[in-house]
Amino acid sequence: MPITRSKDPTKSFDLGPIVLFQEELVDIATIIHGSFDTLEIDFHDDAGSKGELPSDFKDYDREEINSLTMKSERGKTSLTVTLDPGEAKIHIVNPDDAALGTAQRILDACAERRGKPMTRVRQQALLYGLAGPVALCLLAMVILFYFLTQEDAPPAQVFITAASSALIFSALISTITSYMFRAAKLPVGARIINAPRSTRPTHWEKHRVTYISNTITGGISLLLGGVIGYFVNQLPPL
Repeated sequence: MPITRSKDPTKSFDLGPIVLFQEELVDIATIIHGSFDTLEIDFHDDAGSKGELPSDFKDYDREEINSLTMKSERGKTSLTVTLDPGEAKIHIVNPDDAALGTAQRILDACAERRGKPMTRVRQQALLYGLAGPVALCLLAMVILFYFLTQEDAPPAQVFITAASSALIFSALISTITSYMFRAAKLPVGARIINAPRSTRPTHWEKHRVTYISNTITGGISLLLGGVIGYFVNQLPPL
């Protein structure tokens, strides 16, 4: 008796994490439409908006899209691209050579926009990358503080105290940052921006005021703290 299957064969390809702008959305829709001759775009909004052509993305009036589906069928074969914050994937039912080739073209079109998952190695490298410079700054501050306030302190005592403080502070920063990574929900799916990339501000343009103000505030606080600490240590004992 021949083997029978109650479910059609399927194949899936992961796209995420990924950030897609209007150019990539149009490219994906164009690839699907050109390969299958049909296209169904579901924007999953409150109005039930749908589209049938790649150009419909330019006519859609919302810039931020939370969830999006692009689907096409040819006979028993169907290809669906699902994009939302939880997943970004290509799913094929009854895959044939043409559908697999279409999926590969979509993967190639999205290659530059795909992010790298936060693996344990990358996480640890980022943790020590954050803690290391902070620890070195603390080391320099402690050495400077000792030279300003403890003129007769032995150099070995200065080094041991500074190195110990730097190591403790580095471990503290690593622990806090590691906890924040575990608590945070790292992106695994898609962020969809239905606007040309050229019209969107860069990360630096969006946050430069915050970065500059924080740097200035931190520098002034560090300078004032050092000056106040120096003069406090010059006061005669009570």
